Amino acid sequence: MRTPRDPRRTAGRARPELHPDIRSTPFKDYLIFFRYLPSEIDRDILEVVNMVESHRNLVAYFSDDD
Repeated sequence: MRTPRDPRRTAGRARPELHPDIRSTPFKDYLIFFRYLPSEIDRDILEVVNMVESHRNLVAYFSDDD
């Protein structure tokens, strides 16, 4: 019997080079960065972290260096 997939494992693309729990998905000329947060009611909460134009240097954009 097949079990349903956990959407957190298939929605968007994992971005471990930016942060361990960040995922991204394209929308027009942008990348939407999001993560899932646990909730107390046994459901996940999707948090949009940022929307960035897709041509940006993403590693530099997300780095903590000034």
